[in-house]
Amino acid sequence: MIDLIHRLGRALAGRRAALVLFLSLVGLTAGAMAHRVAPTPQPISYNPVLGGNPALTARLSQTKLVQGGPGTVYLDLRIDPPAINTPGAAPSATMGRPTDLVVILDRSGSMSDPRKLPFAKAALLEVLNRLSPADRFALVSFSDGARVDAPLTPVSPAFKERLREVVGGLWPAGGTNLGEGMMSALQLLPPVAEGHVRKILLLTDGQANVGIADPEGLVAIARQAAQREVILSAIGMGLGFNESLLAQLADHGQGTYAYLENLEKLAEVLGRDVAEARSSYASGSTIELSGSGIGLVDAGGYPFTTGDGRIRIATGALVQGQPKHLVLTLSVPTQNTASFPVGAVRLLVQRGLGEEQVAVAEVPGEIAVLAAERRPEALGSVDKDVFTRGVVQNDLGRAKMKVSELIRDGKKEEAKQAIVTYRKTAELAAGAASVALPAAPMQQAMQSLDREVDAAFAGGPGQAPAEAQNRVAKKMRSEARADQRSIEKTTP
Repeated sequence: MIDLIHRLGRALAGRRAALVLFLSLVGLTAGAMAHRVAPTPQPISYNPVLGGNPALTARLSQTKLVQGGPGTVYLDLRIDPPAINTPGAAPSATMGRPTDLVVILDRSGSMSDPRKLPFAKAALLEVLNRLSPADRFALVSFSDGARVDAPLTPVSPAFKERLREVVGGLWPAGGTNLGEGMMSALQLLPPVAEGHVRKILLLTDGQANVGIADPEGLVAIARQAAQREVILSAIGMGLGFNESLLAQLADHGQGTYAYLENLEKLAEVLGRDVAEARSSYASGSTIELSGSGIGLVDAGGYPFTTGDGRIRIATGALVQGQPKHLVLTLSVPTQNTASFPVGAVRLLVQRGLGEEQVAVAEVPGEIAVLAAERRPEALGSVDKDVFTRGVVQNDLGRAKMKVSELIRDGKKEEAKQAIVTYRKTAELAAGAASVALPAAPMQQAMQSLDREVDAAFAGGPGQAPAEAQNRVAKKMRSEARADQRSIEKTTP
């Protein structure tokens, strides 16, 4: 009897164990099925196929000058980055390289204007909605000091929801510690790109008045970003910011600059910045050429350095399939007959591997200064298209830049004189090169500049002259920059 009871107990125990095992397997299977039905978001893989290296083309406005004549020569440069394709993927607004985006938002007291911070908040959230789980986002805001409102985090639905609450809680107060805001943003980004494009977007309406206020100190931070292969772009909001400083920050940070007095189009400008980051070919580019005996007067407004017989021009980030066109204004000594070698122009880029040379454009070997009796020979070397572009577009852009600075400083007569000087210099150069400049566009441009100077110092209904000067100066600088670089104007 006892033996029978033991056998029964063992059987029942076995059945209970089997039941427990069965239920456990059912639970695991159900969990696995649930996991398949609602998978966690996975990063988007991106395997770019480059269509080849960028194409670099270079054309001189002339290869021969006359002794004692004007020594201005233009070098027309065009960079054509290759297109990047993702095989097997359907076109989508969200396709492109994964991006680490850090926004630096000014929340100083001047942002209390109802036309500023509310628009900036709305634009920020709209841009956030364009990002995918493959992207990472961070937000830094600044007033008297800077604070990290959101560290660099993958853009999940939960993160978007949290950030909406954070953005909604931002309120304006205090001063403008621009430098601390930039440094805080830079520290959030990893030292290595990790396959992501790294972009900082600075939005400010004021001038640095707390912490680092010296322009050179702020520009040094932008250079530091570029050295780490981080693209820094700047957007000036309203009329209170320093447009010269923001443009320099963008140039030395290899990014773009935009001016928006009214912020209705801010989301559009931010969206364009994000799209360009996704389509990035290189986080920075440099044009390098020999500086032996030839001076560089201007490089389409881009910053440049000279030394060791070389000229290096920081031409900014490159976007896939988006050409970049600029004209260099060179100065050649013409006191004596001589020859000045030009040689090759090199394009170097930064693409997560440090700086590498990717293209070379061969320029005719030298620029020769000939005796006066050989003037017909010199005129025969002129490329009229390049010359006209240099005078009518690049030099006019430089003149506009000068006029805008004089307007900003309240110097009306000097601004008027700068317009006259440009016209006389252009006519003298055109006469020496025997090039007929387009009369109607030139006349129209001169008249337009003249009217803008008058309008800046006349003011308007309910408008103080200083405010009008500020507005015209900002608008003119933005247009000048676009003229020189053949880029789309961002001033509405």
